[in-house]
Amino acid sequence: LRAFGVVVVAIIVDFFRARHLYAVAKKYNSQALEADALHFSTDILSSFVVLVGLAASYFGYHFADSIAAIGVSIIVAVVSLRLARRAVDALLDAVPAGVAEQAEAVLRASEGVLHWHNLRVRACGGDFEIEVNIHVNPTLTIVEAHDISERVEAELRRRLGRGNAIVHVEPDTGANAD
Repeated sequence: LRAFGVVVVAIIVDFFRARHLYAVAKKYNSQALEADALHFSTDILSSFVVLVGLAASYFGYHFADSIAAIGVSIIVAVVSLRLARRAVDALLDAVPAGVAEQAEAVLRASEGVLHWHNLRVRACGGDFEIEVNIHVNPTLTIVEAHDISERVEAELRRRLGRGNAIVHVEPDTGANAD
């Protein structure tokens, strides 16, 4: 019965540790803390599987311990593959789905932007780096064109959160949007 108590206490402790780590990981956009939180979440699931195996063994189903061990190894393998994929995405500056579309929505809604090209969005740690060339009316003054680019940069930062936006202004020559 002590084993049951130990596993239940471990589940409770890991639950609160994972919850707190997820909150801090989200606040600071930290992959390392998120991975640690996922580790504790996996421990909760694994401990639950062990608890079921212990209970079944207690009631005479001794093979349940082996099945629980296989279940834990499957959980660890699946979580490891997910973490590896996320690490590779981070190393390759992969951008979460929908971010480029959000940037395009900002550009479409920006007054004075006739079209754009060379939109580049990449993850840089917990931030985004956005670069784009916008086309404006060629009769605008430099100050007016600059004001448009400043508004676009500010809206990109507001919409996408932390990060840097660089907007290059070009006079419209009739090219199509990318």
